[in-house]
Amino acid sequence: MNKLYGYLIDSSVIYLPFQQQLISNKGDACQLRNTMSELLYFLMLHAEEGIVTDDEIIFNVWEKNKLTGTYSRLWQVMQDLKRKLSMVGIDSDLFMRVRGKGYYLIPEKITPLYTRTNKLKKGVRGSQITNPSA
Repeated sequence: MNKLYGYLIDSSVIYLPFQQQLISNKGDACQLRNTMSELLYFLMLHAEEGIVTDDEIIFNVWEKNKLTGTYSRLWQVMQDLKRKLSMVGIDSDLFMRVRGKGYYLIPEKITPLYTRTNKLKKGVRGSQITNPSA
């Protein structure tokens, strides 16, 4: 059984959504705040769909988590996220702002990483990280 582990960004940074962490291939790590991590995760989940509207983001990242989201708050969290990504070596061109519509995450820049859980002898479970494109 495969389970999402994280995402490889630009072949150099791993994003671990469930730990809210970015880790570069140089060993630099950056902890994300909850809303910032939710935003990045939501955009990655929907990268193949094209533009994700501001309203979709506000609803799914803020309102579903019983928070109040606004367009200015979305803009601010996105700016903070870009700064965090820059700290681990990711250029700001990972996202594109489509004026008056929403954000577009370039799907070619991310690769989902999965764990594969296998049953071993006597009910012991093991796992390994897999890259579906490898």
